[in-house]
Amino acid sequence: MKIICQRQEQLNERWNSFHGDLKTYKRKLEDALQIHALIREVNDITERIGEKSSLIQALDYGKDVESVENLLRKHDKMEREIGIIQSKMEKFNSELKELLDWIQEIKSQIEVGDLPKSLAEAESLIEEHQEIKAKIEARGERFGALSNYGQKLGNSGHYAAPEIHHSLIKLQQALNEMIQAYEEQSLKLHQARDLQIFFGYVEESESWLSSKEAFLTNKDLGDSISSVESLQQKHMQFEKDLNTHLMKIDNIAIFAQKLKDSQHYDSENIMTKCQAVLRRKEKLLEIALMRRRLLEESWLLQKFLHNSFEIAAWMSEKNSIALDESWRDPSNLQAKLQKHQTFQAEVVANKNHLNRIKTEGEKMLHERHYASDILQSRLQEIDELWNELLENCEEKKRKIVDAYKALQFLHIVDEADKWLEDLDSEMKIPESSDNLLILNDLLKKQEELEASFAAHRDHFQSLINKVQELQEEKHFLADEIEIRVDQVVHRYKSFREPLQERQQYLEANRLLYQFLQDVNEEFTWIHEKLPLASSRDYGQSLATVQSLQEKHQNLENEINSHDALIQAVISSGQKLMNEKQVASQTVLGQIKELIISFENLKDEAQERRWRLAESHKAQHFFSELLEVESWMAEKGLLLEIPDYGRNEVSTQALLRKMEATKLDLEGFKSRIEKLKETGDYFLNSNITESSTILPKLQSVLDQYLSLQDRAERQIKALQEQLQLHRFEGETQLVDAWLLSKQNMAESDNYGQDLENVEVLEKKFEDFMKEVETLGHTKVLLINNLASHLRTVCHNQISHIQKKTQDIHDRWERLQQAVQTRAENLRAAHQVHQYDRDVDDLKGWMQEKEAVVTRGDYGYDLLGVQTLLSQHEGVERELAAIAKELERVRGDAWRLGRLYPLPRENMMNRLSEVEDCWEKLDKKSVERKLKLHQAEQVQVYFNDCRELIAWARKMHSLIVSEEVANDLLGAELLIKRHKEYKLDIDKQWLKYEDLEQTGNNLVKEGHFMCME
Repeated sequence: MKIICQRQEQLNERWNSFHGDLKTYKRKLEDALQIHALIREVNDITERIGEKSSLIQALDYGKDVESVENLLRKHDKMEREIGIIQSKMEKFNSELKELLDWIQEIKSQIEVGDLPKSLAEAESLIEEHQEIKAKIEARGERFGALSNYGQKLGNSGHYAAPEIHHSLIKLQQALNEMIQAYEEQSLKLHQARDLQIFFGYVEESESWLSSKEAFLTNKDLGDSISSVESLQQKHMQFEKDLNTHLMKIDNIAIFAQKLKDSQHYDSENIMTKCQAVLRRKEKLLEIALMRRRLLEESWLLQKFLHNSFEIAAWMSEKNSIALDESWRDPSNLQAKLQKHQTFQAEVVANKNHLNRIKTEGEKMLHERHYASDILQSRLQEIDELWNELLENCEEKKRKIVDAYKALQFLHIVDEADKWLEDLDSEMKIPESSDNLLILNDLLKKQEELEASFAAHRDHFQSLINKVQELQEEKHFLADEIEIRVDQVVHRYKSFREPLQERQQYLEANRLLYQFLQDVNEEFTWIHEKLPLASSRDYGQSLATVQSLQEKHQNLENEINSHDALIQAVISSGQKLMNEKQVASQTVLGQIKELIISFENLKDEAQERRWRLAESHKAQHFFSELLEVESWMAEKGLLLEIPDYGRNEVSTQALLRKMEATKLDLEGFKSRIEKLKETGDYFLNSNITESSTILPKLQSVLDQYLSLQDRAERQIKALQEQLQLHRFEGETQLVDAWLLSKQNMAESDNYGQDLENVEVLEKKFEDFMKEVETLGHTKVLLINNLASHLRTVCHNQISHIQKKTQDIHDRWERLQQAVQTRAENLRAAHQVHQYDRDVDDLKGWMQEKEAVVTRGDYGYDLLGVQTLLSQHEGVERELAAIAKELERVRGDAWRLGRLYPLPRENMMNRLSEVEDCWEKLDKKSVERKLKLHQAEQVQVYFNDCRELIAWARKMHSLIVSEEVANDLLGAELLIKRHKEYKLDIDKQWLKYEDLEQTGNNLVKEGHFMCME
């Protein structure tokens, strides 16, 4: 259509030009014909006037009549010719008058008429005025010829030369006035045409400005990034069109200034309208600039809102995770804590992204953005969401840590409860026995139980203190833990009295059975002495009687010296009667029976002494010596013991017998002293038997001293044997305790997972404290016993030192085993922690793999950009994963160097997680590439849609144009169509670029090539 209009316009212009040129040429030809005819006549007249002037001015008047007649005929003929010339002169004057009238007519035509009111009228008048100019130019030669003729005529001495000159001057003045009038009217018409052209430009510009002002009145700033970008693209196109047309307005200003400089008759009005258009242009530029800035601010706002809503959604999602109450489930708390720390690392990794968004918002606020209220609200909202997320993260971490601490604390409480169960089992061991050795062992174990019970006092107090701390910290499980701890502590306290009662009961039983054993020994002694005290053998001779008396005296001495032992036994029995745990009637019966038996023995002894005193009349010193010797021989047999007891009890029994023998020897000392005194008497006397008595006395004295020495040595040997038995007993107990602890320390149970090994570590810490305190105490006890025995020069010191060294070796092996297990537990903890970290990292990677393997690539540009923004968040989280992987890799190499045994397994786990990371990273890169490709395609789709929308709009503009009704409308329509053509040419280049881009995408095998 546009081409047709152009061709039509070209044909019309060529036809109008041809028609006008044809008429002008015809007119010029007619005028040239008249001018050439006039010139020819003027030349002819001039020649004739010259000829006749020469004839008239000749001096030849004739020589004769014939010559005069010839001259007269010639003069008549000349007069006739002058008449002809005169007639032609009149014709010249007529031509002159005609030219003057024509000039007047032309002047009237020029001066008649108003200024044009339109461009077409101005063009028409200018065309008509140019026709007048053609007429003037056509008569120009005629004017010249007539002027030249008049000048020649005046110069030739014509009688009418003054009149001719005056006419020529008048003609020239008329011609000049006509030309001046023509020029003035031409200038005025051209100025009028320029004015109409200016008015047309102004009207067109005002119409264009009105349309653009109407465009800029649109208050829509977009409600999304894509809509704002669409508006920005439209505004950029608008500004391009604006800049193109503003050059026309600048040309109008230049044109107006040119008209003013050329002193246009309506320059004031022209400049007024020009300034009005320029003001509207400047106002339009200001509004366009303001709208461009508003759109830029709107784009920043929508980008900020998009990012803020996106991160708010992300924070809401993370907040929901932070608010779940998984910590209430006590299983896998360590894994949950590790996972939550990973979660916190993800949250912190997005802090910089949040700060960038906040910085953008604060920058817009600082620059006084038009939506400051919305910005302030969104900034406050994301700040609140971020703070809430951080608080909830910390709260959840605190809850998990508290739950984990509570779980560990409950494990400690369970261990304490288990210890109470073991204590209860120990206390259920039978408390009574008729074996004193077993009772002593029970008492030692009871002492250990009491020591352990006392040692746990601080532990249970620490449980109570910990509960108070939990209550002060307002721990969410504080009440439950307090109930549990109260139960355990109450149970612990409930053991105090039973332990005391058991101790008292065991001690009472030991005292009871010690008492009963002592009583039995005393009964045995009484039963041994009673036959002697009640014997009816009073001797058949003096010597025999004296012997019996001596024996009886010795017996009474034994009974008297034994009275202290009897009283001690009775005193211990009386003390036992005050104990609640002892059957007092039994003790009382034994005391009474012992008292009766002993009193019976004393009565029998007294009775025998009285009877023997009657028969004691003739005892001699020698017989006394024999009796003493016999008695000492008796005691000597007692001192001959085959062994020193196979256990502590038998050794104690032998020791008591030996001490009793020693007491007998000490009691017999007075008799020896008396014999010595008697011996001294015999020594100072001159009795003949002295030589026999004195050696015998000396032998008795030596034998007595030997008995005392043997008694001392036997007592010492028995005491050493008793100490050895006690030392060996203590050694066996310590060795058994060390062995049991060593078996525990050498356990190969290092847990199946991190929680298990942590429980084992906690138990082992308590175990180490117990070993360190009790073990050191027990070994120190053995050392003290051995040192004491070494100080007293025990005869089995080498055996004691060997036993002590065995205990030391056992203690060192236990310490080494404890240290080895502690190191192994630390290693197991680190290895299990590594396994846990690897499992958590793999789980984290699998979680992110589910995100990066999604097939959703968006359905529009905004959706793709949203997914890209989300993928940037995922990449930040992947950076945190990479950092965690680097830490795990470092742990793997470090632990591999420290612990060669699990190195292969750790490296295999590391390879697994590195393979997972490589796959995850590759899939992340692939998804990012596809998202960028999808963004490229969506931009391409948007450009296509915009081009299609523009084409439809342009088509509607072209087909809706109406045919112009006048020349000016036609010219404006043609001009508008030229502008449409320029716009179409520009968009055609864009279309070619889009087509090329689409073909390239298809050729490159883009995954959306079908779309």
